[in-house]
Amino acid sequence: AIVASDKSLVIEQDRTIGKGGFCWDPGFILGQHFLSMLPTIKKSDGNRINGILELGSGPGVAGLMAAQALPDVPVHLTDLPEVLPLLQRNVAALPNASASTLRWGTTPATSQSSLSPKYDVILGGDVVASIYSTSALIQTLRDMSHADTWIVISVRDRLASTIEPFEAEMRRLFQYVDRCAPQSDLKTPNVFIFVAHGKKEEGGDAQQQ
Repeated sequence: AIVASDKSLVIEQDRTIGKGGFCWDPGFILGQHFLSMLPTIKKSDGNRINGILELGSGPGVAGLMAAQALPDVPVHLTDLPEVLPLLQRNVAALPNASASTLRWGTTPATSQSSLSPKYDVILGGDVVASIYSTSALIQTLRDMSHADTWIVISVRDRLASTIEPFEAEMRRLFQYVDRCAPQSDLKTPNVFIFVAHGKKEEGGDAQQQ
């Protein structure tokens, strides 16, 4: 079990599906940091959050922490098809949580899926890495966000060659981009939080000098 707020969450893991079947420190760190940001996010969004999306959820640690803390907010968790059965079992305990497949870079028609057109918050735990497509991730972040969306991602500081291009492109597409130390009980080395807000309008996102 992992502790979220004043309650506990029992989250199933599945070693048979590999890395995506385990709970990792960056997911818990992301969940705690997001909860610490709630006053700021609610203030900027008129004290309301209408929908949260988690990318690369795995067992769903951060998304489930968000769903438990915000029972009136729909939280949608996503991952690849091989992870979905595990994710669906884990979201079943929380009525405001749901799950589906989402392959980055290919946003499905919302009329044919459980995804909403845009989300107020997008979470991602350890999703910036050399084994994932940075361009596909950025496309999905852009497709699923609106002008006031908050993007909160936990990142393991591995390779500058992966993180720096991601950060540069996010700075091109969003008004506010920042790296910060995690607000979490876990003090895992080399993990930081990446926050973006204020998506620029189409055609108004020329490369900053």
